[in-house]
Amino acid sequence: QDAPVKVFDDEFRNYVWVEDIVAVILKLAADFPAKAPPHRLLHCGGPEALTRVDMANFVLAAKGYMPTYAEPDGSELPRLVPMPRSSVNLGYESPLCIRFKSARVEEYLGRPFRRVADCIKESVDRI
Repeated sequence: QDAPVKVFDDEFRNYVWVEDIVAVILKLAADFPAKAPPHRLLHCGGPEALTRVDMANFVLAAKGYMPTYAEPDGSELPRLVPMPRSSVNLGYESPLCIRFKSARVEEYLGRPFRRVADCIKESVDRI
């Protein structure tokens, strides 16, 4: 049944597609122990800072869903209802914006991390 979904719109993260993380792990494993990683710390953040609303919209678009749905009475309601994460008490401190620069790990991998929107489009049959 259709129902609006509340999604945080003020919390930014650099989402990384899991297959990109797996590629880094496989390269690290293949290189070890003959070749040590070039850095002791490799930040793995995607190329864009996105909100959960952004992520949900990518999935809606990839799946071909309309941004609204019709109620039995014919009225249209939004599928996504943006809400501020800052209005929710998580019980612990959590910054609204976390962004990582991944130049070192991308250099090590030999390619940039992919945009999550592109990965969702490519993987729509699996989500």
